[in-house]
Amino acid sequence: MFPLISVTEILASDVSVEASAPSQVAVGERFRISFSVNTRPSEFSPPAFENFRLISGPSQSSSSSVQIINGNITQTHSYTYTYVLEATNEGSFTIGSATVKYNNREYTSNPVSISVTEGQARQSQQQRPAQQHRQQDQAISQDDIFIRAYASNNSPFLGEQVIVNYRIYTRVNVAQYSFEKIPGFQGFWAEELGVSDRQARSKVIDGVQYRVADIRKTAVFPQRSGELTIEPLELECVVQIPSRRRRGSMIDEFFGGSFFGQYDSKNIVIKSNPVKLNVRPLPTQNRPAAFTGLVGDFDINATLSPEELNVNDASNLVVTITGRGNMRMVEKPKLQLPKNMDAFDPNISDNIRKTSSGISGSREFDYLLIPRTGGEYKIPAIRFAYFNPEKERYITKETQEFNIKVEGVSAISDASLSRHHQEGRLITDDVMFIYTKPVILNQKGEMFYNSMYFFILIIIPLTLLVVLIIYRRRHLKLQSNQALLKNKKANKVAKKRLKSAKYYLGEKKQELFYDEVSRALWGYISDKLNISLSELNR
Repeated sequence: MFPLISVTEILASDVSVEASAPSQVAVGERFRISFSVNTRPSEFSPPAFENFRLISGPSQSSSSSVQIINGNITQTHSYTYTYVLEATNEGSFTIGSATVKYNNREYTSNPVSISVTEGQARQSQQQRPAQQHRQQDQAISQDDIFIRAYASNNSPFLGEQVIVNYRIYTRVNVAQYSFEKIPGFQGFWAEELGVSDRQARSKVIDGVQYRVADIRKTAVFPQRSGELTIEPLELECVVQIPSRRRRGSMIDEFFGGSFFGQYDSKNIVIKSNPVKLNVRPLPTQNRPAAFTGLVGDFDINATLSPEELNVNDASNLVVTITGRGNMRMVEKPKLQLPKNMDAFDPNISDNIRKTSSGISGSREFDYLLIPRTGGEYKIPAIRFAYFNPEKERYITKETQEFNIKVEGVSAISDASLSRHHQEGRLITDDVMFIYTKPVILNQKGEMFYNSMYFFILIIIPLTLLVVLIIYRRRHLKLQSNQALLKNKKANKVAKKRLKSAKYYLGEKKQELFYDEVSRALWGYISDKLNISLSELNR
């Protein structure tokens, strides 16, 4: 006889939401408020943090534990949403309840009352001398941890790509950090880049050894000349500082303290230096007519297929621009098409790469060309101009020329073709070609009324109506018998849940795996035996 493993789940009535925050803070002090839920909610809605300034959040964390005792699987989950607030006004305030949704039901947390005092928060007891001494030990200077912002070029040209790298220097342990304030890039086009290497490394500055790591990189493109300033980046860090506890044994004191050192966590906010750029205007001398404002290093290529076709058939002209710079500012090239050839607006596709070294990639323009008369056409080379900041000069590149051979004769006059070409419209938008195919006419006296198709179209809706009525009656009868309905759907529902459990097992999501297995087992037994889940859990 096989043992039956039961799984204990969180019932809807057991869902709880708890809010926690300090009961007393000072004006200007930052504190955390957390909302803990004992199951995974489908939705979470925070309260309105009136009389407080929202600094950051929510930061989400989760924990779970699984116990198997005598075949019973007990799962415990906890999901926490944490916000960082700042007290702005003195007085007593109440933060309302947060709302979560679970199984289409709403649950609320307890409200939190906070007393905001003037100046530093009052303590319930006076500080002892040892505590004051420990706080002095916990003081962190600006030389212990700081951020530096570096620009790859402090004197770029207008529109030139500049990489701004934010690097943290520390000689204290940083448990975690979050971005308090992202700098504004007024006067720039900005694109966030990925940091390929966040691994900390050692570096000695003025005889002091620091751990250094890159935390953020941004590619900026100045949009106006002159002096532009990038605001500082603010970072909130949780640092760990060795704390002095009560005196240990004589052996511990002799060897410099206990082996099991303890740490205190402290929240600090640090900011980087502002970055100032002296943006140079682009030279006006020798500026080509094809220049559209693109700055960087680029190349252009074009292909045409097919080069031999019939009148009114389509050919694809694909123009690809690749390079390094602001690829999103690449405009479609201007074509100089021969007479009696129409072109549609191109389909544009991008392949833009963002790496720690900057933005590069390609932009492709796919033109559809349609010749309206036969003969040989010549498409001139496409010109493309840009400014190279390294060489400090304009560069013009062009594609090859293309020759198209078109066979056939146009169905309308050359004068009409010329007129439509000058007006810039497609011929099919105005004059349609003469219809030359044979026209099939019905014989005189043949009518749809009283024909075979006429009666078939009448019988089909009546038959479908009868079938629908029979199906509807069976469906209502089955719906009235909920026990029979659940019994028939038990296998299907259980297989669907076991399939989901197999997927979660492959993804190594143990919490969701156990949830789906539990629902499959209990749901199958409940549906087959027509016993509610509450009675099975007794």
